[in-house]
Amino acid sequence: MLYRKYLAFLLVMFCGVHVFAQETINKDVRVVREYTPTVSDAYKINQMPELDDTISFSNEFSYRIISKTVDTGYEPEKISPAKIVDQKSVMPSNSYVKAGLGNYTTGLAEVGYNISESEDYLLGLKASHLSSFGKVTLEDDSEVKAPIHETDADLTFKRFYKNNTLGGSMGFRRDSYRYYGLSTIDAEKTYLISETDELSTDVLTDNEKQRLSVFDMSLTYGNSDEKRSSTLYNFGIGYSAFGNYSGVGQHTFLGSLDLIHPSEVLTFELGLDLQSYMKSVPDSAGTMFSYRERKTTLIKVNPSVHFGIDDIEFKVGVCMASINDFNENNFFIAPDILMNLNIVEGIISLYAGLDGDVNVYDMKRMSYENPFVSPDAAVKPSLYGLNLKGGLEGNFSATTSFSLGASYAFFNDEHFYVNKYYSTITTNPEENTELNYTNLFEPLHDDGTVLTVSGELMVRPKEGIEVVLAGQYYGWSLDSMQTAWHKPEYSIGAAGRFKLSEVLNVNANIGYVGQRTAFDANADGFKKKLDGVFDLSIGAEYIYTKRLIFWATIDNLTASKYHKWNGYPMQRLNAKLGLIYSF
Repeated sequence: MLYRKYLAFLLVMFCGVHVFAQETINKDVRVVREYTPTVSDAYKINQMPELDDTISFSNEFSYRIISKTVDTGYEPEKISPAKIVDQKSVMPSNSYVKAGLGNYTTGLAEVGYNISESEDYLLGLKASHLSSFGKVTLEDDSEVKAPIHETDADLTFKRFYKNNTLGGSMGFRRDSYRYYGLSTIDAEKTYLISETDELSTDVLTDNEKQRLSVFDMSLTYGNSDEKRSSTLYNFGIGYSAFGNYSGVGQHTFLGSLDLIHPSEVLTFELGLDLQSYMKSVPDSAGTMFSYRERKTTLIKVNPSVHFGIDDIEFKVGVCMASINDFNENNFFIAPDILMNLNIVEGIISLYAGLDGDVNVYDMKRMSYENPFVSPDAAVKPSLYGLNLKGGLEGNFSATTSFSLGASYAFFNDEHFYVNKYYSTITTNPEENTELNYTNLFEPLHDDGTVLTVSGELMVRPKEGIEVVLAGQYYGWSLDSMQTAWHKPEYSIGAAGRFKLSEVLNVNANIGYVGQRTAFDANADGFKKKLDGVFDLSIGAEYIYTKRLIFWATIDNLTASKYHKWNGYPMQRLNAKLGLIYSF
């Protein structure tokens, strides 16, 4: 069924390209700029999550639809956002200490040291910790402890040579929490975990603690010669060690190489990517979990050529990948085509393309995507074989810019999280067997398509005021499942930063994520609706002196009730305040 969709989609796409080429290209449009080759700074290597709890020390403008609440889990092809001008706090030193307190018995501390005065190298050190000991109320009105502990430490450096740059990073992160979510397991019943094995209720209802530990390190090397005739390159290697309290461990090895060779007419690019994941499991699994060792290897090659014809810039390439997972070998190939047309010089441009990609979900990535996933779970690599995308980007004026885009993707083995279910055992023939869920999640996989429409508008009416409006719509169509579990249909939001005076900065975020659906075998239609999430957050910085800044944030200002995952309510009104002292 899915391959029939591929063939029909390709036929329509090629017909559309032919019509577009014959009827819509305006030959009077001039090229604003020629293709400028760039090499990424080996961003593939550093996959370590970052702690993001309050206004950042650097006071840079950043925005999110929802402030640390809902993660849709799906990240479609991103449209380049409007460029935001940084607003830097006036700080005499690159060294600082940050501290704060909040409700839910929350405390945080951070220390940073940066060397940036030298022209030959940069060095940055940061360590932070956040703890919260608050309680939350579940759907059955019971109050449970939901402690959170996050510790993060990073070391980064760059060494600049005449035409080359050597960079590296090392980091450690540790997160601990409990499986505090609601479980419908009945303490008076016994449950079946296989055709012959029974499981006692006390095991299923025991809310165990969990802990995630990650150590990352990476090294990158590339040239910085920007001459048109030079070949640009960037090479990176990385290593990561992951482990959790359940005894699951993982070693990750990463490598990447990017090459760009420009000429008078064509520019050639080659991207190589290697990812290797080796998962180990505990010696004793017990009766509740079924662990399996796993080794996943991804080798991806992405050659492409860039050129211009009259007023249009083209990228034509292919993405090829070999995936070995659970001793199954698969070969993946997808086009990598992009066209960019400047419709009005400096005002508006149009882009359209067709590409595809492979997403590997190792144990570390899966655990941070859904911290309450069962420790014996495994997510298959998802294949996005065809992804048609297009959109507009531009500026209405010197103070207003926008982007509008859409994509339509065919995928295989995308994952969706549902609570783990167990069936009851009964000796009474008049008593029906029922399913009850735990507070652990497992991934289910399906094929299908997804339509994504997104837009963004940035307005900077005057110096010191920046406002961004953004929205996304997701249209999932699945081959087997009833719905895309835990995925919202849309999300909208706005974010702004306001410099009210030389010493006072204020930011605000407002957003709404639409209803999501969780699987519940005992609900009507097996569907349980999770209410939409409305979030209003504000924050402020007051520069008391050149060395001392006071800050405060309030998240979920309206104290809305919402669930990030089925059975897991999040903290309601969350307020923090503190200070930053530089030296």
